[in-house]
Amino acid sequence: MAQKTIYLPESAVATWDDAKEKLGESMGAIVHDCLKRKLAEAAARKELDANGFDRIVIDVLDDADRDRVRQKSFKGYWLFEGLQPLNDGDGVFWAGSMTFSVARTAKGSLAVYIRDDKNDGGDLDVFETFEEFRDHQSDNIPFAPQNIISAVAAELAVEHIEDIDI
Repeated sequence: MAQKTIYLPESAVATWDDAKEKLGESMGAIVHDCLKRKLAEAAARKELDANGFDRIVIDVLDDADRDRVRQKSFKGYWLFEGLQPLNDGDGVFWAGSMTFSVARTAKGSLAVYIRDDKNDGGDLDVFETFEEFRDHQSDNIPFAPQNIISAVAAELAVEHIEDIDI
């Protein structure tokens, strides 16, 4: 079996010790799994990046005047467009007139465009990482339903397991 040395910053030692105690696997196996996952993410990002970036233009509702629509643009590519949220039993009602579109920006962020068909425009939120998008909440209400989170994870080749309370 090959041996490798890993140097950790002091700030990561507690996480290392916690993982070693709670995960019950060899640290080599855990590091191997993490590396495989990161390599898969990088390969997926490289494949998507090879597709090139387009100028994406969207109609966004003005924060100060919700009756006013402004056009905004950025460089990126759509992971998917117009996906409807599913009510997944988490206690949050997602309107059937709502759609989610998610793009990868040229800077690697996720641009999430949420539009309600009842309006002329939508809202744009930007997240630097998948984890930030997945975990984002407002007043203990998830930012997005599980079907949207799972769709983003699938497009990014990121492992996402939905926890259910049964």
